[in-house]
Amino acid sequence: MLWPVIASFLLLAAVLWAIPGTRRAGSDRAIAWKCVPPGCAVMLLVPELLTAAVWLLAGYGRGISSRFFNSGAVFFAVTIAGVTAGILLIVKLRNFCRRKYASPESAPVNGPYRTVFLLLLFAAPVIYVAGLFAAVALMMNMPGGYHGPWRTYPVAEENGVALAFQERSIHPFLAEYDYRLRFRKAGKDTYRDLWCNAGGQTHVNVFRLSNGRFVFSDKDEDCLADLGTQRVFVLRRFENKFCAGLLPEGPFDRPASVVTSGGRPVIHTGRRKLETHVVPETPDRKNYFGRVSYGFFPASEKPYQPIPKRW
Repeated sequence: MLWPVIASFLLLAAVLWAIPGTRRAGSDRAIAWKCVPPGCAVMLLVPELLTAAVWLLAGYGRGISSRFFNSGAVFFAVTIAGVTAGILLIVKLRNFCRRKYASPESAPVNGPYRTVFLLLLFAAPVIYVAGLFAAVALMMNMPGGYHGPWRTYPVAEENGVALAFQERSIHPFLAEYDYRLRFRKAGKDTYRDLWCNAGGQTHVNVFRLSNGRFVFSDKDEDCLADLGTQRVFVLRRFENKFCAGLLPEGPFDRPASVVTSGGRPVIHTGRRKLETHVVPETPDRKNYFGRVSYGFFPASEKPYQPIPKRW
């Protein structure tokens, strides 16, 4: 949501600095128009980059709760950092313009109108950004957290069972989503929660195995959906094979790597242990079925493209 706003500020600044006439203009009004737009862009860009850096450095899903990152304190901190960086950039650019492009019009002029104009021009982006992130902080701390509506993407229907991929936004403007699968049989719906996409647009490759099972694979996880039993398994590679562990119903912790217990491979999800079985057929481009990306697109519409794992 913010990237078009950031781009518009940067585009306006680039145009004003690219045109020789406006670049060399030394009046206070011209300086304000050249300096405030890039400052506004920085006020919005810095919180975005800081938030992304925190997720990457902390290693989301490796023992650190997502509630910490979704707290109002974090949003307040990144907002203050963004506003401070934006104001500093505006001041630096203003001083540069006054030194480089001084003119009689840029001499200090007393008067309430000029002061009010400049104050409003400088205060508007600060108020906008602070208000935006304050609203986000309030939404993220609502009971149950922020959740958008579920979006449903039908994938396949076989033997009277319809399979659909569902996602919903869990952040007001960042690309973060809850995922789940919906099985529909004889008008009855069964839902199986999947992993949380903590950053990045939705790109999930779908494979159909010869036994009729479907595999969903994105940058974070692989899962196996069985239409006959309406169950979902998490997939992990173990000793050059894929092991499938039955996911529990309801929310679950991100699955960890496969370990052996009593000579059998086991997948841990928090305090739970998932007994596994070997999957004889592994997903490959030869059984590529389609892709989920703001809708489901069959292989004929979106050809296969591998999705590298993030971890």
